[in-house]
This record gives sequence, structure tokens and C-alpha cells, in this order.
Amino acid sequence: DQAVYRVHLLETTANGTLVTTLNASDADEGVNGEVVFSFDSGISHDIQEKFKVDSSSGEIRLIDKLDYEETKSYEIQVKAVDKGSPPMSNHCKVLVKVLDVNDNAPELAVTSLYLPIREDAPLSTVIALITVSDRDSGANGQVTCSLMPHVPFKRCP
Repeated sequence: DQAVYRVHLLETTANGTLVTTLNASDADEGVNGEVVFSFDSGISHDIQEKFKVDSSSGEIRLIDKLDYEETKSYEIQVKAVDKGSPPMSNHCKVLVKVLDVNDNAPELAVTSLYLPIREDAPLSTVIALITVSDRDSGANGQVTCSLMPHVPFKRCP
């Protein structure tokens, strides 16, 4: 029914979830009008691991977890073939956009500059560099750093 199907899925979408249902009709009668759905023969191994299509219903389901940080979208080429002789076919594509979820904890890397630190070290001596990163995107990847109160250190801008 459509040349392009567009779907948005959270990266936490559960296995077995219905992604979309493809619709195809054939004006022929009997077997000549029966339609079989399948992924196009050139489809990537990655898509075959993540999605499956039901050959008779046209349902596409998720069969493996998604990870926005690995793959942000999928383009799935599908064909519908009738059972006539000769068989007639048509194609469509399903565009799946994966939506980011805050599923990664921030990662800290500490580089000590001076160890041990002398007790007479001058104020504003840099003692460590702390690098923070988060694999999530947008607001999910923003990190706020702070020091515990009542420690003899301060954060440099």
C-alpha cells in the first residue's frame, strides 16, 4: 500500500514488539492473488539479526535489542511476491529511526598529576584532571560534575 513506511522505536523496545504491518493487495483471484512477504535478497546481516517479517501477515517484529549508540536508523527493503505463474512482485522500504534513551552511565577518567601531594603545596595547585563522558546523546549525554561539600579541594572551570 505504501512505498515507504516510517517507524520510530525507543532503543529499549522489547524483543517481539510489532514494528509495523505491511499491506499488499493483488487483484488476481485464487493463488495468483496470494502475496508472500520477505526481506529483499540483498538485505544486511545486521537487519536480519534485528528484525523478522512474517511471510503471510506482513508483520515486521523486533527480534534483538536496539542500541542508539551503535545504529541510529535502519532501512529495510521488503518485497511482496504473488504466487502466480510467473510470479509478480513489488518492493517497499521500512525506515526505522532508533530513539535515544538515557541508558548509559557517565564514565570518569582520572589523571593524577602529582602524587604524593606535599602538605605545603600552594593553593590552586592542580592535583588531578577528571574527564567525564557519556555515550548518550542530547540531554541524555549531558553531565554535571560537583565536589562533595567540606573537602579541601575546588573545581577549576
